[in-house]
Amino acid sequence: MLLYHFVCPIKYRPDVLDNHLAKTFLSVCLGIEECYEIHFLETGLDGDHVHFLIQDVLTISPD
Repeated sequence: MLLYHFVCPIKYRPDVLDNHLAKTFLSVCLGIEECYEIHFLETGLDGDHVHFLIQDVLTISPD
């Protein structure tokens, strides 16, 4: 199994990610886990970017 750390910035870096989006963000990540063989070990919203720590079972390329 592999671990990937992705950081996804918001275009033009405005601070738009706040706590009221956290529930929606978490439900989207859980939906992705159900469809694919990946697991979000950690996710985080940090104002102007998102962090993902993802565990993969070697069937999906991050490219």
